[in-house]
Amino acid sequence: MFQITGVSVPNRNGVRIFGGPPDDRKVRSIGESFAGGVYWVTVQNMGTLTLEDIGWTPQQAWGVRLNSSPDSVWLYQGGGQASIAIDADGEVSINGTDMHTTLIARGNGQPAHSNEEYLAAAQRFAPVVTFYHDGDAGSEEQSWPCSIDFLLEHSTLRRGQHDYSGYNTNGGTPPGIAWFKDRCHIFFQDHGGNGVMHIVSPDGLGGWDRPASWYHGSNTSAGPSAVEFRGKLHLFFRDPTGNGMYHESSTTGDDWNWVGSVGLDCDGQPEVIATRECLYLVAVDAGGNGIMYAKSTDGEHFSHGYTGYNTNSWTSPSVAWFNNEFHIFFQDHGGNGLMHITSPTGEGGWNRPASWYHGVNTSAGPAAVAANGKLHLFFRDPGGNGIFHQESTSGDDWGPAVYLGLDCDGQPQVTVHHDDISLACVDAGGNGIMVGIIDPLAIKHPAQNDLAAHADSLCYLEIEQSAYRGQMSDGQVTAPMYFTVQQRDDGQVDITYLMLYAWQGGQPCRADRRGTEFNCIVENYGMHQGDLEWVTVRLDPALTAIEQVGYACHGTIDGEHGGGWWPTEPDPTRGGATYLREGERPIVRVTRNGHSCRNGWNTGSDIGWAETGGISGLVLILDLFSNLDPTPACPAWRPFKEDHPGGLIPLGLTAEGKSVNEPWAVYGGRLGDHRLNSFESATYVNGRHLDDWDWAYVKGIGWGAELLGKISDEAIYGDGPWAPGTRDFVKNSALLSMQKTPPQQEVPQQAAASESATAQPTSA
Repeated sequence: MFQITGVSVPNRNGVRIFGGPPDDRKVRSIGESFAGGVYWVTVQNMGTLTLEDIGWTPQQAWGVRLNSSPDSVWLYQGGGQASIAIDADGEVSINGTDMHTTLIARGNGQPAHSNEEYLAAAQRFAPVVTFYHDGDAGSEEQSWPCSIDFLLEHSTLRRGQHDYSGYNTNGGTPPGIAWFKDRCHIFFQDHGGNGVMHIVSPDGLGGWDRPASWYHGSNTSAGPSAVEFRGKLHLFFRDPTGNGMYHESSTTGDDWNWVGSVGLDCDGQPEVIATRECLYLVAVDAGGNGIMYAKSTDGEHFSHGYTGYNTNSWTSPSVAWFNNEFHIFFQDHGGNGLMHITSPTGEGGWNRPASWYHGVNTSAGPAAVAANGKLHLFFRDPGGNGIFHQESTSGDDWGPAVYLGLDCDGQPQVTVHHDDISLACVDAGGNGIMVGIIDPLAIKHPAQNDLAAHADSLCYLEIEQSAYRGQMSDGQVTAPMYFTVQQRDDGQVDITYLMLYAWQGGQPCRADRRGTEFNCIVENYGMHQGDLEWVTVRLDPALTAIEQVGYACHGTIDGEHGGGWWPTEPDPTRGGATYLREGERPIVRVTRNGHSCRNGWNTGSDIGWAETGGISGLVLILDLFSNLDPTPACPAWRPFKEDHPGGLIPLGLTAEGKSVNEPWAVYGGRLGDHRLNSFESATYVNGRHLDDWDWAYVKGIGWGAELLGKISDEAIYGDGPWAPGTRDFVKNSALLSMQKTPPQQEVPQQAAASESATAQPTSA
């Protein structure tokens, strides 16, 4: 038996002591007698000292082992009074004697508690979750929580990303794209002019910069095209006042040398590729529709000619080298069918393969590239502006056409870098240069291990609409709730409860029309696939009581629109605020559609809301939540109950980034695709159509706000949320590795299916 009579620390850092025998671990006090077990002395912002009572020692004294080290044992006789001193470096002494040990930063030593203790605390303090309803039939939440396994059973795992480069060109004049010296180069016609402009990026997605040759020094009358060949970057562009095809090259990607004309007069953009043996260019004959080619084996001198096939004027063909053949794809002359010819030399002997008519139609010139042992084809929707992708392992048998989520004008442009396909094009109806990384990955109904194997930030789940409702059956939310555990440096423990959804619906708003206000839901603002929300319960070091509860809203607890931290005891500075509770358990009020976690304390009414934007007197953007008791149509979610089909499932990553339980914890991509939202419609909260007067009011504000650019990016860009692998509260888990719970059923994998156009070409 021993006592800690005092703990001296620098800068008045807070000190907590907890521990004891396995069946009696709790917060301890200075001067209390300790007998048996392990004790932790935690110094705020510094670390922890572990004291283990080891009983009688060979040294004929009682012993306390420090930090599990056999070389650091404090020996005492009788009552054993320990005055502990800790200096600024964390060095420990007892009763003035240097113990040759230092405080251990949290995470470097053993956890303060066992897995069983953490799991028991997570079960004990798990929240009761209620959802929105206001007593009006149909007002209830429409998208309920789900498990990751349910989500995967209704998803396709894809890889890719696209964004706006931040630069503009002229509508319908595609930029050229090439990789050179591990930088992505885009060349484009100056917006509003005809100068050849040049930007570079380290990854082809962001960080676009202007090199010294930002204005290239030349002008052009069409989009340029570029490619690397034999250590040089080659650029091709059309004469600014004529139709000749010009050529420049650079060994640095910035200092350019004039090479000259390739000997062709053409309309529209040239399309150039490089094989190991040659540069090869295709374009449309000037003033006509013949598909012309130019070929060079030294990068300076070109032979050229006519392929014998025609396309439509100013609609550039595309070319790729695959399986020792040149493949040219083009829009059918006089129609919109996508056509395909091949040649081993590119100078003659053109053949019509089985996919001579490709089976799809297009409204612009296509783009083709070889990558990952496959031939990839990109083309524009024949009746719209969506960009579609097909692939083939033979160059002739083609898979289904898959929409990339990108809408563009004119021809897409593609190139390959490290097996990733980089894409550039012009934004539909505008002039923004859009960029993307395209990967053919398409695992339909993936397993959790597939997420772990494809964990990078370019991956995303494309979720089927059939999953949007979530898991609710017979008046019960059947989904599990996930939780993570982190041990804080001050001894407190954060248990974060995660709630996963397949869909987030339209934006709740309040039409703030004086005297005739009403709440409504505006579509499609705020809509996106997937949703991940959470609430953090902060426990005392002994895991015996809640100290405060943090409610996450819009990706944060503490931010401008976050739900904030709420105390256990009434806070007089906040009007006596506490977190709302059911016994020991926090109550979480989930907001309508957006699923933010709110505390329902002291709203003053059954229906509450938090304003997250808008203009007073016109429209307010709301987090809309309900304090009403659950109903059969809108039940409470209690996954901690013994008979609950989903239960509570631990989640976490070790300091080394390994999953402690569920493989999907490693996944760092998005849980949903990318979509562009615009104002389409609105309903009352119960789903009924607005009357004519209310619809006119909402429509006028919606269209006016879009016209004036007053809609937030959060409402317009519908991106699925980032997965657990990116979340700080998942990393550095206090849990030790455990078997996966519950057992995972493997789901067969197959390629994603999609419809493709079937109209026949008019001529060839």
